[in-house]
Amino acid sequence: MISLSDPGFRWGYGLFETLVVQEGQVQFSDWHWQSLCDAADVLGLDLPDQRPTIGEHFKNGIWRWFLTPTGLYDFYEEGIASVPESYSLSISPLQVDSRSWEARFKTLSYLQRYQAREEAKTEEVIMLNERGEVASASMANLFVIDHDMIKTPPLDSGCRAGVIRRWIMEQTIVPVQEVVLDPAEIRKASACFVSNSRIGICSAFFEGEEQSTTHPIILQLKQALSDEIRG
Repeated sequence: MISLSDPGFRWGYGLFETLVVQEGQVQFSDWHWQSLCDAADVLGLDLPDQRPTIGEHFKNGIWRWFLTPTGLYDFYEEGIASVPESYSLSISPLQVDSRSWEARFKTLSYLQRYQAREEAKTEEVIMLNERGEVASASMANLFVIDHDMIKTPPLDSGCRAGVIRRWIMEQTIVPVQEVVLDPAEIRKASACFVSNSRIGICSAFFEGEEQSTTHPIILQLKQALSDEIRG
């Protein structure tokens, strides 16, 4: 139970991590804990010495960790929602401030991103920062494919250091370059994809543009991530 006076409830002063459980195994739990620790250090939140422990009834579902000034809480929900074959994209009129905690970390203050997606006519929406640079999708990291290179916005553009983003950055199949991206580059890219812990890696396309949703690089990465999780 969380009190109504908890700063996490009142002001969104808190953090979260979303973990996927498959066949009783938690994906990337060490990375999620490290991500929570790094963000907590910046926001001045205290973490307990031990992370939440997995329950015996956890089979296939979503496990969420919530950290507020009053403590670390967790919530498990059985079942994993299906992911579409690809996400359509558009540009949101709502911007993120690259200097804000909300842009850089998974904070409980999530209303602007929720609004951006709710008001969009597409399944996902690209959010720009105060300089007009691409930051991320509303609820995922964003990548474009340029020839045989993957490009993604740098953290100082206002994107979050997601766990699946980290895996993509560290994999050795295709080189990844952090570059400042202009919205026009999303439109002209041969392919795009988005990532977060719940959806993994999923192809995306800019509404109205001819972009591949079955690009070989995307298929390679999806297979490699699947192999990593299973093995």
